[in-house]
Amino acid sequence: MKLYLLSIAFALMPLALSAQNGVWNERIDSSVIRARQVREGLSVIPVTQNDLRRTASPLGEADPIKYIQTLPGVSTGMEGSSAYYVRGGNGGNNMTTLDGIPIYGAGHLLGLTTAYPSEIISRNDFYTGGFPADAGGFTSSLLQLKSADGDFQKFRGSAFVNNFLVGAQCSTPLKTNKLSLHTSIRFSPLGWEYNLLYPRLNAGLHLPEHLHTMVGDAYVKTTWKIDKSNQVFLSVFGSYDRYGYDQDINASRMLGWSNLMANLTWTRQASDGWNWETRLSHNGFQAFQSQTHIVKGRTTRLLIQSVLSEEGLQAKASKQIRPGLEIQTGADAFLSFFKPSVSKVYQDKELSAKAGNPLVSVRGSLHGQANYAHGRFHANVGLRATLFKSESYTTIAPTAHLLVSYQLSQALNTKATYDHSVQFFHSLEGIPTGWSMEMLIPSTGQNRPETADQAWAGLEYTQGSVTIAIGGFYKYMKDLVYYSDASTFFNTAWLEWQQNLESGMGHSYGIELFSRVETSRFSGQLAYTLSKTDRVFQNQNFGNSIPFKFDRRHMLNITGEYIIGKQEKASHRISAGLSLANGHSETVKSGSYPIWSLGPENRQETIMADYTSHLNNFQLPLYFRTDLGYHLTLHGRNSAHDLSIGIYNLTNRHNAYSLSWDSKDGKWKKLSIFPILPNFTYRISFGRN
Repeated sequence: MKLYLLSIAFALMPLALSAQNGVWNERIDSSVIRARQVREGLSVIPVTQNDLRRTASPLGEADPIKYIQTLPGVSTGMEGSSAYYVRGGNGGNNMTTLDGIPIYGAGHLLGLTTAYPSEIISRNDFYTGGFPADAGGFTSSLLQLKSADGDFQKFRGSAFVNNFLVGAQCSTPLKTNKLSLHTSIRFSPLGWEYNLLYPRLNAGLHLPEHLHTMVGDAYVKTTWKIDKSNQVFLSVFGSYDRYGYDQDINASRMLGWSNLMANLTWTRQASDGWNWETRLSHNGFQAFQSQTHIVKGRTTRLLIQSVLSEEGLQAKASKQIRPGLEIQTGADAFLSFFKPSVSKVYQDKELSAKAGNPLVSVRGSLHGQANYAHGRFHANVGLRATLFKSESYTTIAPTAHLLVSYQLSQALNTKATYDHSVQFFHSLEGIPTGWSMEMLIPSTGQNRPETADQAWAGLEYTQGSVTIAIGGFYKYMKDLVYYSDASTFFNTAWLEWQQNLESGMGHSYGIELFSRVETSRFSGQLAYTLSKTDRVFQNQNFGNSIPFKFDRRHMLNITGEYIIGKQEKASHRISAGLSLANGHSETVKSGSYPIWSLGPENRQETIMADYTSHLNNFQLPLYFRTDLGYHLTLHGRNSAHDLSIGIYNLTNRHNAYSLSWDSKDGKWKKLSIFPILPNFTYRISFGRN
């Protein structure tokens, strides 16, 4: 699978060709590491356009996930990808919703950017604690995306191009002040670019001759203002990622994932003060990996796929009962169809077709929340009860959320949160860990719902343009699912994948520091985390704790933007970023031991076998990256031109993603994904005035 990474990485760097495979000569010792997070505001971190603009991305594209990865408490997966791990949780413990509907495959280009365009989003809210009661099914973090309505007054549109994405969007009234339309479409010419540059890229690197890709997304939303009190919108969103390459004429590999979501929502602001919202939704997600080999004219093919189809009905109501007291209540119900499966064809004969039975789950929830403020004191309390049924397994699971704050002085505020969360779906992450592709399976009697109990407390100081927050957290996770034998992921043994699932627990604790400065010309932030995360599985390391793969003891992220000049028709900005963190953990051999074969003396031989002390027994070296960007905006009478030019990994540091032992050379070799990577984005917008 490393050829996938190399192919995509080299396709992303035509201006920076340098091999990323290096030799590792250091002695290997086991070690442990990890990271955690803080907040500004009461419990939610709103992600603004300024945040997006000053945060580096490999494609130069505005991306809320890349900003989230710079916050305290958030550890990253593969360099440049959208994978992130919050306060010790797994990547599948985070949830992203678009207007209340989960996006299960939220990444494009192997996670290098998000599957949804920023133009369709009016608000990004990120929670790491004090979660809202009307959202459930996750244990680490929640990213709530609220879509933008189309313009009810005039036409507005834009088009853009960057290194590897091209797209356009428009917003227009279909009937002034009554009916609007908002549409967006994007696609990636990555495959064309790679195949065009292949003759220059391949020199000595043994890259695949052909890279087959199909990447894109489309969105449409129609909003109808029935009257002053009632509004209805219908939206459809779809995304598609497909990647394949030919190793030679007899071997090929492919992987991909897709989303298809439909949302019909009615909102009402009643005269008695109640606000109502009802939603009917469909959510489809599919992911797959396949490989094909042809030997002496006979075909061997293995396909692993995950299919989820989910129908949902949600309703909630809120009202301000009196000054300082607001309540919200509601209910939701979901019917989910899972189809995790494997298809095996061996020498043109199908041995097992779609192994793995379809699974059906039903879940229904009741929830309530109260928001109370009096003087210097503020509290938010939320409760949720969920009935979940999958096959013969049935459970009723409560969740609870609490946030309290007290204003000690005009500048100093103290806060605390507690969350008991439950997740009913398990996510088996793609190979290698950190890709957006996942296999989703529901909880059963064998694999119970994952739970997490988390407490956080801290202080926040605000004076003028400066905000400083410091806090500490402790998190206990239970029934975490672990796929115990990843080496069989592309093997016939995977036909019995259920037997390789193990459940365990985890602990995470740490201190988080967050500082932010906002002035008329400069904005910047600093985030630091000191933390530790582990895992305990009964059949691993004799039941003793092992480091979490993306446990990073120290993490530091600094970003900033400075306005060089701002005039009526033009503005110039520069941005910069620095990321410094302990490397994540890898599992490597701890040593070797001899095995003597039995039989006659003249046929006996000694074979050296490797052994491993425990999972994640070696920590990769320090991760370090700097980024630089320049942003130019030109304003016309009815249009605007935006140009962003950036350099990702300015110092061209070859940060190690994984290690492998080369028995021929007797050395450890590292795989790095990104060298120095220039990027650009040009956007033209119409209908400004």
